[in-house]
Amino acid sequence: MIHSLILSDRRNNQYKTLGILIFIIYPILSFPFILKGILKRERWAYLLGAILMGYIGMLYPPAGDMYRYAEDFNLYKELDWEYFWIFMALKFDYFLPLLSWILGKLGAYPESTRFLFVACSYYLLLDLYHDITLSNKDMTRRTRVYSLILLVPLTFSIYLFRMGFAQVVLVYGIYWFLMKNRKKGLFFIIFAVFTHVSYMPFIFIAIASRYKIFNFSSNVFCYLCFLLIFIESSSLGVTLLRSLPFSESLLVHLEEYISGSQSENLSSQFTVRQLIAKYFFNIVYYITLYQYYVFYKLNPQPLKIKRFVNIFIIVIIMSSSVPILHARLLDVLKVFLILSSLCFMNNSFRMQRLLRIVVVFTIINILFSFWQIRFFLKFSRIDVLFTSSSVQLIDFHYTDKWVSKNIDEEGHLIEWLKLGYRPL
Repeated sequence: MIHSLILSDRRNNQYKTLGILIFIIYPILSFPFILKGILKRERWAYLLGAILMGYIGMLYPPAGDMYRYAEDFNLYKELDWEYFWIFMALKFDYFLPLLSWILGKLGAYPESTRFLFVACSYYLLLDLYHDITLSNKDMTRRTRVYSLILLVPLTFSIYLFRMGFAQVVLVYGIYWFLMKNRKKGLFFIIFAVFTHVSYMPFIFIAIASRYKIFNFSSNVFCYLCFLLIFIESSSLGVTLLRSLPFSESLLVHLEEYISGSQSENLSSQFTVRQLIAKYFFNIVYYITLYQYYVFYKLNPQPLKIKRFVNIFIIVIIMSSSVPILHARLLDVLKVFLILSSLCFMNNSFRMQRLLRIVVVFTIINILFSFWQIRFFLKFSRIDVLFTSSSVQLIDFHYTDKWVSKNIDEEGHLIEWLKLGYRPL
């Protein structure tokens, strides 16, 4: 017995060593080793998997918001500490500027921030996968595979930058604060706000979730869900914002989401195909919302997680007059519902059937997301991933010559515009 355990540990160590060596020499070839290690819940596989997805995120073309962040990066690295703090006073998302300034002073490229954000996001998601699959004793191996598909979508590597990173940090914090009752969760919630200011409501939601006044019956919760799905607009945005004890400069910054360019409802510009895709994506959301309702109804006792979600839904409903903020809060809820459905998953026929449906639609959504960004992938340097070692990938960056040739002053891909496409 002991001898077989020693042999098993030796084989595992050899497998891990081989996987790490292959990752250093030719990262993409190590993917099967990483995937097997992740399914066996091994930390080294989480780390290498996160780094691999960080490489992919780094190779995405510096267009759109990525272009603006790269411009900011190049500006920050030229500033001394005194002038940098003057720029920081005009910002409310402190983490990215500070990280950009530090990395710039160390001689790094703008791609380094994207690499760190994507890699850290994936590691946090994999850590959630690790804890959830360990905590839920009812999970079979098949359910663990389903959990991996739901928690760690491949397309996250493309857009997990400032907002996406903040969203993952936020959900990670909510999980530890609510489901595990760990104070470190509150730290991550606050850190998410310093990464993206639009997530500030969650500090108040986390504090308010301690009060029993937000314990609602299942009927009241059902009514809230109905409003959440069907409400279209509200005029509460500016009024509620002005009633909060914020500084004038922060209020101006936040009101940009309501009355400025950020308030535009992009859905009004969608084609019929894009609108169909939008509601198709929501199938996963509707099913997981129903799964959470089942949990809510079967657990009548007051729980902090129930109070948190109750307040969260109320805030989302009230934010409907701020389309971009409403959409971002709703995105967090969608991820959290997937998270909670896995935490409370059991082996009943109904729950397993719903889980399989959610997985199928998630895979379809992932494939469709790749189709949506196909043009960006065409002009990315994703091919470098198949021809380079880890050392070469770490040193990768888009040159000024490449950027000036392929990206216009607004951050749009020039060839994309030539084909007649216009960004929303």
